[in-house]
Amino acid sequence: MTRVTLYCDGSAVHMQVTGHAGYSEANRLPAGCDIVCAALSMVCCMAAERMAEMEAEGKAEVWQSDQACGRAELAAGLLDPDASGEFMGTVRTAAAGFRLLAERYPDFVCAELGDVEPVADGVGETQKKT
Repeated sequence: MTRVTLYCDGSAVHMQVTGHAGYSEANRLPAGCDIVCAALSMVCCMAAERMAEMEAEGKAEVWQSDQACGRAELAAGLLDPDASGEFMGTVRTAAAGFRLLAERYPDFVCAELGDVEPVADGVGETQKKT
């Protein structure tokens, strides 16, 4: 089972994805054919890439962006208040993807999706969370 945690804290987003979905094993498919794992990976990669692009544009700061077999972590903060829509659009898109996968494949994905709304007065005052 893959466990997903995604939430906003002020003007920061935190995402952690751990575990293996196990869809291919449960359906007796060959290794490398886990469609649930592939979909989860794509959501993670999309969010990480978009935050990296926003960081390059000076709109966000990425504190952590790691992906490895069976885990992904992302922590980023909004720097430019004018980019709040872009930033939250990325967060909401990732949340929608994780929610959809958890609903469609409940035996393989558990998603804890916290608050995905930013606190407006926290913009520019992001702090790294450990």
